[in-house]
Amino acid sequence: MEGQYTTITGIPSSGKSEILDLITASISKLHGWKWAITSFENQPSSLHVTKLLEKIGGASFGFRKDPSHRLTQAQFEKSLLFAHEHFTFVNVNKVDLSLDGILQKFSELVKQRGIKGFVLDPWNYIEAAIPQGYTETQYVSECLSKIKNFCIKYSAHLFLVAHPVKLKKEANGKYEIPTMYSISGSAHFFNKTDNGISVYRDFETGVVTLFIQKIRYSWLGKVGSCEFMFNVDTRQYVPINHFSNNGFSKPQPNIQKPAEQEEMPF
Repeated sequence: MEGQYTTITGIPSSGKSEILDLITASISKLHGWKWAITSFENQPSSLHVTKLLEKIGGASFGFRKDPSHRLTQAQFEKSLLFAHEHFTFVNVNKVDLSLDGILQKFSELVKQRGIKGFVLDPWNYIEAAIPQGYTETQYVSECLSKIKNFCIKYSAHLFLVAHPVKLKKEANGKYEIPTMYSISGSAHFFNKTDNGISVYRDFETGVVTLFIQKIRYSWLGKVGSCEFMFNVDTRQYVPINHFSNNGFSKPQPNIQKPAEQEEMPF
């Protein structure tokens, strides 16, 4: 939805950025949105785009023993053209890395290229400039208000990736599922976001669960969860037919890997 922002969290290696590539590519294919990507952890951008091509074309970019798992030359060329038309990468070496500087660059891209989708990944790479006398909570609250105001002003949607604090392991050796309140810095990450998603990867079963922990408006969705397997051959997320109304439940163990995903229509 325009005029909103969504926060995505999850422990390291859970697949936050990979899921976000899938989300942005899918929205572009379904609705024609254009995106500006500021990703500090997916550098250089020339390598990040290969991951986007996989989500656009529905197959792996790199070599696979089975050629059917890899993008064909025609799929590659078509996906690359699509990415060129719908994605812009902000050069993190040539922009003011304060939040004000990044939002200023985003506003320029709205006017220059008609972009209305934005990715800021992750929060902790932004240069913090906490004014004297401010607490971290006050500073974070003000920053998140700026993000929200930017989205409203330009009828845009921004995805913000934010890491949680170090989480404890439970008796079974697995990390607890992070929530928006687990994000380092302030509870305002939960309070102010329009939508909140926690990505959780079970390293034993291979199941990746998206916990939808907040939806601002009920007619846009609901709190719950959806599960995927990551096909390492095609590098695609394969949905598992399961839905839970409890956004904080854990993925069920011993879920079998589904049949190979059919080629995505494109």
